[in-house]
Amino acid sequence: MATLEVKGVNVSYGKMQVLWDVNLSITEGSIVALLGANGAGKSTLLNTITGLLKPTSGEIAFNGERIDNLSSDKIIEKGISYLPEGGRLYPDMTIKENLEMGAYHRKFWSSRKEGLDRMYKLFPILEERKKQLAKTMSGGERQMLAMGRALMSNPTLCLFDELSYGLSPVMAQAVFQVVKQLHSEGITVFLVEQNVHQTLEIADYAYVIENGRIVKEGEGHTLLEDDYIRQAYLGM
Repeated sequence: MATLEVKGVNVSYGKMQVLWDVNLSITEGSIVALLGANGAGKSTLLNTITGLLKPTSGEIAFNGERIDNLSSDKIIEKGISYLPEGGRLYPDMTIKENLEMGAYHRKFWSSRKEGLDRMYKLFPILEERKKQLAKTMSGGERQMLAMGRALMSNPTLCLFDELSYGLSPVMAQAVFQVVKQLHSEGITVFLVEQNVHQTLEIADYAYVIENGRIVKEGEGHTLLEDDYIRQAYLGM
């Protein structure tokens, strides 16, 4: 069953078109990746799925219900969470306060304690330092906090934008392990990344976007061996 369906989506910034007839499908419980260089349209697509941008044409459906006409808060309420590039934490708030902001919507606020308990089990370091200000954390710790905040709404679909950006190889591996853990729990993940090799190793399916158009798609392990992908993105 498809959790998310994007059909013929076009998006423009004023008179400049950025996405062209984008079609993709995300199966329930899968890890699906969107790969591409900077400026290819990856973040634009995520912003469109979450209602921050509106398509000029096309449709987006979540669990069979059209959502491209809904506001962002209504989309989140239906079970989609979005972690934008860089995390965008509240630097002068504590770890605990940042996590609670992920449950700010009235639908999730009453269950925030259960959410915190779950995040502390998933990221033990966050419980150890829950009174620490976010701005004093390392890059990898901040990314874990941002992931935890995105999960506080108990989503069924997580959109992650450039999880590994700016992280050391060790920390990048750690956040990819969390994605695998979420996958094992049945959460659907749409992962936008430039770390092509590690992403294709864990992705069930992947799409490649260039200049606002989907140019290639396939199973993750298949694309990892694709000559075009190896030459254009893996330098092989």
